[in-house]
Amino acid sequence: MSLKALYVNLIIFAATLPLLASCSSDASVLPADNPSDVYLTLEISVTEPASESRSRAEGDLTYFKLPELECEKLHTLRVIILNASDNKVESNRMVTVDSDGSIINDNLTFKTKPGQKRILLFGNESTLASETIDLLNNATAGATMDMDAVNSLLMVRTGDNALYNWENREDDTETGRLSVPMTESWNVTVDELNAEGDNRYQTADLFITRAVTKFSFTITKSDDITDGENYSLENHEIRSFTIDRIGFQQYLMPRAVYDPVKGEPSNYEYNGRYITSFSVPSDSPQPASFTFTPDTPMDVDALEKGKTFMYAPLIYLPETPGQEFHCSLTVFDKISQQETTLPLSQKLPNLPSLPRNTHVLVNILLTPSELKCTVDVVPYTSVKLNPTFGFDELLPRPPAEPGEVPPWLVIDPDDPENDF
Repeated sequence: MSLKALYVNLIIFAATLPLLASCSSDASVLPADNPSDVYLTLEISVTEPASESRSRAEGDLTYFKLPELECEKLHTLRVIILNASDNKVESNRMVTVDSDGSIINDNLTFKTKPGQKRILLFGNESTLASETIDLLNNATAGATMDMDAVNSLLMVRTGDNALYNWENREDDTETGRLSVPMTESWNVTVDELNAEGDNRYQTADLFITRAVTKFSFTITKSDDITDGENYSLENHEIRSFTIDRIGFQQYLMPRAVYDPVKGEPSNYEYNGRYITSFSVPSDSPQPASFTFTPDTPMDVDALEKGKTFMYAPLIYLPETPGQEFHCSLTVFDKISQQETTLPLSQKLPNLPSLPRNTHVLVNILLTPSELKCTVDVVPYTSVKLNPTFGFDELLPRPPAEPGEVPPWLVIDPDDPENDF
C-alpha cells in the first residue's frame, strides 16, 4: 500500500468584523452600503501548537511540526477577488505582515456582491519572476484576469540550480524579497442577502501554501560505538549530499487534491492536511539530481558519540511527484586523500512523493558496521499567522515511546560545530 504524501496548510488570520483601519489602496474607507452590498472578511481559524511535543512512531503519518526561519514566514500577502463567472477583478489588495505574524493596518474585509467568487492568494511575491508580478499588478478593479495565464505560471530551476538558494545571501527578509513564495486559489460563495439583511457581513476560512520543498540532513554517531572501535566513515569527511530524481519545474498555483478537502475542517494535529495527489507540467524535463554542499565539510571524527551534526541549508526545490528518491554522500578519506561517492540505500524510506510545503529530514546514523538511514517527511504547519517551515526540535529517529527523545540525540544550536 503506497503511503500518502504529507502536507500541512498555513492558515492566515483576520478579524471577523471590520474593526481595523486600513492603509491599502482599496480598503482605506468602505463606502456607504448599497442595498445589495455584502462585506466579506477573510478569516482564519487560530490553531495553537500542542502543549507537549509529539514524536512520530513508526508508520504514524500524522506527524506535524512547526517552523522558525524568517525567510520561511509570510511577509507580504496579496489578495485578488474575482467574479467567478467572467473573472472580472473586484479587489486587488496588498497587505504587509509584521514580524510577530500580525497583518498591519488591515482587517481583510472586502465589499462585494452575492455570487461565486474566485480568491487568489500570493505570499512573498517579490521573490517571483518579474513577469508574474506584472501580471498581478495589472489585475486592477474592473479588468479581466487571464486565469489561463495564472494557472499556467511556472516555477523553474535550470541546470544544477535550485529554485532558490540563499545560503550566502544578505539577510533581507523584512520585505519578503528573499522569502519563499506562497500561493493558493479558492472558490467562495457569497450568499444572497436574506430578508432581514442580517447576513451582510460574511466570512471565509482560507489558507495559503508554501510553493517549495526543503531538505535537511543530520549525521549522528551511535552510542553503540565503543572507545577505540572502528566505525563507518571513520577518518572521513562528508563533503556533500546528493538527492536524485528532483523535478525541474512546477506550477506556481497548486494543482492538488487535499485530505480533508478544501472547506472541510481538519482533525489532524495543527489543522494538518494531506496532499494525496498533485500534478506538474506534462512537458517537464526528466528529474535529475541535486547536490547540497556545506561550506565546511563535516569531519566525522570530530563528532562525539551520541552527538549530531545538523545541516539545514536555505535551499528550496520544486515539488516532484511519485519517484523512488535516492541519496548519496560524497566523502573524503583523510588517509588515502581520495574522494568517493557512497550511496545510502536503494531508496529513501518513507518518501513516496515530494509535494510542496514539505520538509524532508534525512537522518544518517553511524554504527560500528554500517550507515543507517531514516527519513522524516514533515509538512509545514501554522500557528496564527506565524508560519514555520522547520522544527521546534529535530527527531532524527522516532523514539520507542511517544514523547521520549532518543538518548543518542543531543543538538545544541549555539554550538559552532553544528553551524554548517
